[in-house]
Amino acid sequence: HDIYQNKAAKHADAELHVTGGYDMFTMEQWDDVVSKVTRRLPLEGKLHVHECGCGSGAFIGSLKKQHPEITLSGVDYVQALVDIANKRLGTGEGEPAFKQGDIRSLPFLDDNFTDRTVSFGVFQYLNSADDARKATEEMFRITKPGGSIAIMEVSDSAREQVAVDLRKKTHGANYDSVQAAKPPNESHLYLPKRMFTDIAARHGATVDIVDHTDMGIDYPTATYRFAAYFTLPSDPPTSSSVPHHEVIVDIEEVHPRDTSSLPHQEIHPKDTPLPSSRNGHNRRFHSPVLDTSILESAITTHRADSLSTDGFD
Repeated sequence: HDIYQNKAAKHADAELHVTGGYDMFTMEQWDDVVSKVTRRLPLEGKLHVHECGCGSGAFIGSLKKQHPEITLSGVDYVQALVDIANKRLGTGEGEPAFKQGDIRSLPFLDDNFTDRTVSFGVFQYLNSADDARKATEEMFRITKPGGSIAIMEVSDSAREQVAVDLRKKTHGANYDSVQAAKPPNESHLYLPKRMFTDIAARHGATVDIVDHTDMGIDYPTATYRFAAYFTLPSDPPTSSSVPHHEVIVDIEEVHPRDTSSLPHQEIHPKDTPLPSSRNGHNRRFHSPVLDTSILESAITTHRADSLSTDGFD
């Protein structure tokens, strides 16, 4: 929090992507990144786009340049950055478009508030997979039926070792000792793609999960980042209409690290016979969605490796 307060004070009049910590890019390069990660997001017409974790408005400001017909709003937990966003991107009329808040709980925003909801480079700074789930659920709540959600720049739990190896190269020989000395809430959060497919299924939405490298993005950390693009149903399902499935979780598939002591489980449709696990500890339960408490047991929750570094660290 203090780091971004300092960035706001130091770079208040700089280009927005510099204030947001993406100063390794020129403005043209930054606009190109934003263009590539939003090509799968329908933005034609006079739409309202809300950003969760907007910072000073670097991402949504670039989006506005490319789609001038859209209207903007956003939420961020750092008031100093919100103030910059309102000054640089707000209309100056009526209620401020950008507000301070916690993306895990947005009680001041109505249901079906916006046509499109976006978040870029934020989820790796959350404390846990449960926080990520809460934030995603809030994005579903505030987005209109038939609308779209894009959660981009998510660190992939299946490629965490790629990230670790990269940081060892860029942070020097003392990487391991520095990491060991940090409290758990200062490490990156890595998430399984499967979490987003389960949330989509619960809401009757479709989701397209795309690796950043498959979008033609080539900055170093793109090698372990992905985006989830949701299309919400025009007629959202009620809880009673969501089909029950028998969910059996393969812990190693969710997060393939240090799972020798955990039960080996897999997902199967209801009434499919259980496979024989390697240690005989299969687990059955009925649920309309994946029980995220099982995910929590398999995911090492991390926060930002170093908030003082660039936005892609």
